[in-house]
Amino acid sequence: MFLGSAFEGVCAVRVKPMGKVSTGLDSPAFYDWQRVLKNVLQSERFDLVIIMMGANDANNSTGSPDWRWSYESKFIDLLKILVKKHITTLVVGLPPMRDPRFCERVKVANDAIRDASTLFPETCVYIDSFERFADAYGNYTEMIDVNGELKKARAGDGVHFTGTGYLLLSKIVVYAAIHSLSSSQSTEYPRRNLEGLN
Repeated sequence: MFLGSAFEGVCAVRVKPMGKVSTGLDSPAFYDWQRVLKNVLQSERFDLVIIMMGANDANNSTGSPDWRWSYESKFIDLLKILVKKHITTLVVGLPPMRDPRFCERVKVANDAIRDASTLFPETCVYIDSFERFADAYGNYTEMIDVNGELKKARAGDGVHFTGTGYLLLSKIVVYAAIHSLSSSQSTEYPRRNLEGLN
């Protein structure tokens, strides 16, 4: 939602939003992300693709080891589409959720997403948003320290972000995008000393 704004003043980009509400990789009958991605790449060229998904899948999952391995396999298949095109891909992990049970399933999903991403270090970078949006103990928190000032980053539902949160996440992604496109080395981002909101 805020990527275009976050890129302003950094570099000129054309952002193509492709988000689809209530979708994921576990329900291709409802929305088939692999098919959609293949079709888009046939007609358009991209220097960078940013993927952030999995909350719906995690919320509806058992969080079991079997689900975790199945989900990693689905994510691998999605990333292979981009790897074949040699497209730099940023994969953004999920943040903490207020509901403890949901949050545990998110951790399982993040493990699967991260492990899938690290299989393709030449093109994929995993961005850990969980740590950045957690408190000092690794738990869910609404308030985030941004340049020494506490700001509300999470919406009232305990799942989504506020405008402030979305902008902060977007700036983290932009930071990783600039470094990924200018470096041949894949690195995990962000670190806690990244510049926050201005």
